[in-house]
Amino acid sequence: NSASVEDQKNFSNTIKMILNFENIDPHVISLAEFIDRAGYPLLIPDNEIAASCHSTALSLYYLQRYFLDGHFDKETIQQLLQLNSRMGRIESARGLLASLSRNGKFDSIDIDTGKWSEELGEWEKALEIYESQNPQNVNELLQCYAQLEQWDNICKLSGTFDSMSKEDKIYNAPWFAWAYYHAKDLEKMQYYLDIVKNLFPLKERKNRDYLFFRTIYLIASHKYSEAQSNIENGFELLTDNLAVFNGSDANEASKRMVFAQHLIELNEALEMNQNN
Repeated sequence: NSASVEDQKNFSNTIKMILNFENIDPHVISLAEFIDRAGYPLLIPDNEIAASCHSTALSLYYLQRYFLDGHFDKETIQQLLQLNSRMGRIESARGLLASLSRNGKFDSIDIDTGKWSEELGEWEKALEIYESQNPQNVNELLQCYAQLEQWDNICKLSGTFDSMSKEDKIYNAPWFAWAYYHAKDLEKMQYYLDIVKNLFPLKERKNRDYLFFRTIYLIASHKYSEAQSNIENGFELLTDNLAVFNGSDANEASKRMVFAQHLIELNEALEMNQNN
């Protein structure tokens, strides 16, 4: 016999109370999923169940259903974009943004379309958004120019560097260094890399962009032992959080795999230069 409506309410209220606990037994979510697939979904909003799921895929399942039921609020859309991005479902996230744009939803939910265009690799669209803003955000412009390889535009913004905050200097110095490398100005490239190296603690220099650009500079300057040390540091950086490789964050795992390939290629370039 199927449960009465009153039984469903009582059971759902019990599960909802458990979902508010700080540490939730994964079997509770498994039970909710089993009941849902049996055709007796819990009388609990899907976004609340999604927030408690340990599985990214299951969380996405419940959140998508919540969205399709007509919940177009900012928080739900942000979470959908984040989950799709983490799982490497880039086209799905792009489709969601495009759908919202076609239906005129952006004005009411205040989604940062520039940031999400960046996250999803749509750099031309992001640049178009940032260039139309007043005042313009130099950090965002530099990021877009770098991804689109518009090195001359980065060099033109070099006058803004001295007035940047400490955090922005750490973030942007590699872009200026890379731009001047393409301009064949190794002296200026070294200037920007040394600012990060000399002024800021080691822990703040452990980012992939800095290691990549500095290693290129070191090889080009025939500083092979330092370049080798940088490459080794890069491989150590890849393993600082092994959890990203368990499928919970496919996007970050993909970025690390690309960086690993860059390190391998840099090591090959280093060996080639040393043997010549």
